[in-house]
Formats: sequence, structure tokens, C-alpha cells
Amino acid sequence: MAEGEYAFGTAQPEEMTVVSGSLKVLLPGETEWKVYNPGDVFNVPGHSEFHLQVAEPSSYLCRYL
Repeated sequence: MAEGEYAFGTAQPEEMTVVSGSLKVLLPGETEWKVYNPGDVFNVPGHSEFHLQVAEPSSYLCRYL
């Protein structure tokens, strides 16, 4: 992912694993952003929206649950 701010919607639950760089994430129902680094995993419920802030080129693997 390139630097920037993003919002993504999910149709089904997803598991995200950060592969490189870092992601600042605001998950549904949360009020505080959390930083995830390579090897960190976070889950997003289905039928929801989450937000990312990317400060450096980064990548993640999305697994549909």
C-alpha cells in the first residue's frame, strides 16, 4: 500500500497479517487507533468498515474467514 489514509468495507470476516511496513488501524467499534507491525494480526468483522493510516509503503495479507 502506498502512503495515505484508507477506508475499507468487508462483506465477510477477514484476518489481516501485516507483511511489511506498519499500519495504523481503527477497527469497527473502537475509538483508539492501534499500530500493527510485520507479523502482527488483526481481525475485522463481516459487514463492517475499518480505517487505515499508512505512513510508509506497507503490505498485508488478507484471509477471508
